[in-house]
Parts: sequence; C-alpha cells; structure tokens
Amino acid sequence: MKTIVYLSTPTVPFSDEDLTDLLVKSRDNNMKRNVSGMLLFLNDLFIQVLEGEDDEVDDLYNHIARDSRHHKLTKIYDQPIEERLFDVWAMAFDKMSSEELMEAGYFTLEEFKEITEGVMDYESIKILRSILDKNQKV
Repeated sequence: MKTIVYLSTPTVPFSDEDLTDLLVKSRDNNMKRNVSGMLLFLNDLFIQVLEGEDDEVDDLYNHIARDSRHHKLTKIYDQPIEERLFDVWAMAFDKMSSEELMEAGYFTLEEFKEITEGVMDYESIKILRSILDKNQKV
C-alpha cells in the first residue's frame, strides 16, 4: 500500500455545488478502487491524500493528472504505508481558508508555506487527519 499527496489549483472557480458533484463522483470512483483519502480545499488550492494499493493509487493519480479542471499539479508525497489513516472515508472533505487552518493551530505560517511549496511528511498527513476528526467533516 502507498499514500500519494498532491496539490493543485482549479482552472475555474468551484462553487459549493461543483465541490459536492466532485465529491460524489470521487467517492464512487474511490470505493470501486478501494482507495481512501481526503480532499482539503484551501482558498483556491486542493490538497488531496490518496491511499490504497500501489497500482490503484498510481492509476487514480494519473487519471486525476489528466483532469482539465485543475492545473499546477504537484505531487508532494509518495511513500509506502503499512496502514491507512483515512480508512473509513472513500474521500473525506473539508473546506477552509489558510487563515482558519493556522488560527485553529494546525499549522504555523511557515509550515503551511512549506506544504504549499511541496514539502510534506507523514506527520503533516496525520495533522490533516486530525483536522477532519476535530471538524467532524465527512
């Protein structure tokens, strides 16, 4: 099993309805592939975590990379895992501003800048999971 985390920027504005449609389709596709993870929408930045069997995660990431609804796709984490962090979610979701993220104490400004510049480690992924737990978003 492995985890991939990537950043991307939407090519068009995403309304709440657009995000809901994206989540419905993503959850359906992920369940078919036995992939779990989360999508965090920050300002105009997607941070997505994908976890599952290596081939399934790689295939899904490659499919996402061809999606014209976003660009500046940057893979910031691609490592083997022993267990899933998002095992109960086909695709968990939260939407916040970077200010809300920092005000809640999840990341400092410096840590957030590092993530948006492509620096991610396993501890940062655990923090993303804690955001979902604290906000109880699914």
